[in-house]
Amino acid sequence: MKTNALFLLKVGVISTGLSVLVKYGGRYTSIPATQSVALAIVFVPVVLLGLGLALHYRFQSKSNANHR
Repeated sequence: MKTNALFLLKVGVISTGLSVLVKYGGRYTSIPATQSVALAIVFVPVVLLGLGLALHYRFQSKSNANHR
């Protein structure tokens, strides 16, 4: 139970920190407001997460095959 609470606390703190960084630090960046930038901001995290999960699945399946 403590590990779940600690994990949720970490996620909450990191999320709050990122929100504050975006809200107050965003005006100091020089990112143009174009459609291509908006699409990149939306799709790059999704693609990276998908690649990470694919690699995780690949290594998990190899690990499970070696233990049989």
